[in-house]
Parts: sequence; structure tokens; C-alpha cells
Amino acid sequence: MNYLVYGLGVSGLACVELLLNRKENVWVFDDDKLRLSELVNKGIVNSKCRVVKKLNKDTLQSIEAIILSPTVRLNKLNRLVNELDIKVFGEFEFASQVCKAPIFGVTGTNGKTTTVNFLHQLCCFAGEKAHLVGNVGTPLSEIVDNIHSTDVVVAELSNFQLEHSEKLKLKSAALTNIAPDHLDKYSSFEEYFLAKQNIISCVTDCVFFNYDDKNIRKLATKCQRYQFFSTQYLPSEQNGLFIEQNDVYSKQNGHKTKVLSLDSFILKGAHNLSNLMCAISLGLNTGLSAGEIESSLGKLTLPRHRLEFVKKVNGVEYYNDSKATNIHAVNSALANFRNRQVVLLMGGSDKGEDFSKFKLPQFVVTLITFGAMKNKIAKQVKAACNVFRCESLADAVWMAKKLALDVVLLSPGCASFDEFDSYAERGEYFCELVNEIS
Repeated sequence: MNYLVYGLGVSGLACVELLLNRKENVWVFDDDKLRLSELVNKGIVNSKCRVVKKLNKDTLQSIEAIILSPTVRLNKLNRLVNELDIKVFGEFEFASQVCKAPIFGVTGTNGKTTTVNFLHQLCCFAGEKAHLVGNVGTPLSEIVDNIHSTDVVVAELSNFQLEHSEKLKLKSAALTNIAPDHLDKYSSFEEYFLAKQNIISCVTDCVFFNYDDKNIRKLATKCQRYQFFSTQYLPSEQNGLFIEQNDVYSKQNGHKTKVLSLDSFILKGAHNLSNLMCAISLGLNTGLSAGEIESSLGKLTLPRHRLEFVKKVNGVEYYNDSKATNIHAVNSALANFRNRQVVLLMGGSDKGEDFSKFKLPQFVVTLITFGAMKNKIAKQVKAACNVFRCESLADAVWMAKKLALDVVLLSPGCASFDEFDSYAERGEYFCELVNEIS
């Protein structure tokens, strides 16, 4: 079969290798012509591939299927692709069809990475051979041929990966929450939300919904088999897991049963508790016992750049929450500092959010904005505190050092692409700057 891989990032290149290993005919294309040439010249694109420099009717005549990397869209090519009857897949969607092991997917605006990391750790601590794939780092295409039927696959799925998901195959899935995000890529919040909802139709077993998020809760009406999870309570008519006095209970058809204790779980934050409940729900669905999960809770660790304590200098605590790239995530971080005096650092590149709807709590005593979004945030955010604008993150940290008495929190509320290639690079740089403070 003749495949065109469109988009040669990490997942696209992994998909190319997967197809070549299966003796398929592979064409490759990337919108960035300079990058495409560099990949070819350096031998990163396999010499067995046919490099396409322009997509038109002539070049697509021989193509039977197009595999899109995340964020790549056909746009104006849609009509031509339909006319030529070319099948279109997302990279993860394609790889899921050849995966022998059950896949457990997680999506949502925030908490995806923490949840899949919790679930992956729980499986590994219990002795399962588990693979962490998708938006979290490793493309499924890269390792799918080495996955056995007895393994467990844990996948973080972004809205972009779910845009093409008609044939995506998941055993179970969970939705953590929903809030405005990626509005620079979507025409509205509703369009973004619809992309997330695609995960529901991919599931063969059970979908787990966060009952504490009213928009997510409503999606249960679209499912035949579902369960809820909550950090608070569940109404008597709902089934799922909830927390009562630091214990997890299961409610099924009105009957309440204790599942496990959370006494050994020490990670702070209501958002982390919600992520854990999501991971426990999926963990039980993979076949883990309540005892296996409970014995592992004290060993769970968070991924980097998520409300990460960096250092205490001259009585001031510095926290790196670089992963907070939207307002919803910033609110989750701030909820952990209600009795403190916070200097908040926000800024980066624009994702299309309306900051006029964001009101800072009174315990934020200073707001420092930085980077490409410094003016927009400073003008739109409703703040009763002092607001300062800085050109760069380094300038913002220097100013925070002069002003802070208690807590400095980097929780940008924006993407990182004005100064950095990723939120991780931004977080690492923040940690370097803080560690230089004496």
C-alpha cells in the first residue's frame, strides 16, 4: 500500500520507520521545506522514502492513505483528498490499530500528563509491563511492534491526536477536565471541546468521567458504559469512585464499599488528588487490585515542571509550574497558596485566551508579566495588587527576588514559544535562574 506521512516531527518519523518495517511504500512531506531538506541531507529521513516537495493532484494520484502527525491539518487539500478517495489517519490512530495490547487513554485540558504518569507507575509497581506513550513523549509508532498482548499501554492523548480518531482503538479512557485552551488553533472553545469528546467513540469497554467538572459530567449521556470519579461525593444514583475522610469508596447501584485508604499519598494539591482518582479508576480497570494500588501510593512522583518546589532562599520559596499554559492551570496552582503571600510570574506566547475573565485572588500580592504576552496580561487581568512588566523570564525572576517575602510562583498561563522551544525548557531555565540566587 502507498502511504504519505505528512509532518516529520518525532511521531511522523517514528511512523515512517513503522511503515518501512512493514514493507510498505512510503512518501514523506513536511510544510517546512528547509527542515525537510535538512532531514534528507542528514539521512534522518530513510533513503527508501520518496520525498514529496509539493502536494497537488499529480503527487497524490498514487497515494492510498495519508498519515498525519499531531497538529498537521489538510485544510485546502481536503476536497482533493476526498475526490481521490484517499484514507486519512492520525499517527496514533494508525498505530493503535496494530497494537496487540489494550490501550488506556487519558485526555482533558489539564492533568493528563500527571494522570498517565500515576497510572504508569501504579502498573509498574504492581509488576505489569507498562508502556507510556502518546502526547507524553514516546510515539506509539516507535514501540508498537515490541509491545506484547499481555502488556499495558498508557496513552496521553491531545485534542490534536483525537481530531483523527474514527478507527482509534482504546479499551478504556478517561476525561480529566475541560477549560479554554489552544484557542489560537480553534475557532471556539466548543470546537476544541468537540475534539476532546472524540475519545468517547474510541472506547470498547468503559469511559471514566470527572464528576467534579460539570462540562465533563454531562458527556456521560453519550456513553453506554461509564463510571464517574470525584474528590468529593457522588449522588446516590451515580456509579464510580469518590473520597470520604481520606478513603476511596466505590458506589455501585446505591451500595457503598470502601476500596482503599489514601493515608500514604503525600503529594499536595486538590488537582493532584483528582488526577490520582482518575488513575485509580483506570488502574482498577486494567486489572490491578486495590491492595496493589494502595501499597504504591506513597511511592508516586510527579512529572517535572508541575508545581515543582525549586528552592528556598532567604525565607522565600520558589515554585516552577511552567506546565501551566492556560488560566485553568494557573488557578489550580494558586489554590495551593491561599494562606501565603504570592508573587506570580505570568507570560509567554499567545494561545488566544481572554485574560479579562481571570481575577487574581487577594493573596497574590504582586503580578509580574513577561515576554510577548506581558502587555496583554497586564491590561486584561483583574488584579488588586501591583503589576510589573518585564521583557524576559530572567528579568521577571530578578524583579521577583527584590519584591518577594514568602512565595514566588512561575505559573505562566501561556505557551513558551516566544523565548523557549517548550514549557520544559522554560521550566529548566527558571530553575537555573533560581539556583543562582543567594
